[in-house]
Amino acid sequence: MRVSVATILALAACSGPIGEGDGVVDEDEQPEPGWRGAFVGLAHEVAGTAELVDAQTLVLRDFVYDGGGVDAHLFLVADGAAFRPDLELTGNLVGTAFEGEDLTLDLPREAADGGWDTVVLWCIPFAAEFGHAVLRPPG
Repeated sequence: MRVSVATILALAACSGPIGEGDGVVDEDEQPEPGWRGAFVGLAHEVAGTAELVDAQTLVLRDFVYDGGGVDAHLFLVADGAAFRPDLELTGNLVGTAFEGEDLTLDLPREAADGGWDTVVLWCIPFAAEFGHAVLRPPG
């Protein structure tokens, strides 16, 4: 596989902290059912919204991802923190394009312990973020 210099530079720009938060999820910031957030796409046309529908289920609505990249997975992380692979939502999504689809995901059991408020699509080999959605209360 050939990777252009422009692609490498774009991915390097996406490898810092995820989101703009302080990296800590306080008790009042821990998502509850009904909390949602819009994806901020950084690469591969990522778009849509994420919504916590109950304590075990997250739904990505109108989710868009072109299926590109190398070994990209969805994870739960803390807004503003460096990436950690502790709470994985999916296996490798590369090669699977989503064009405005709804995707229902079961949360890992460990998600109940808290410490997350953001969904991120992460490229593991390049340590690069393709996009994220910070969940916030409605209103």
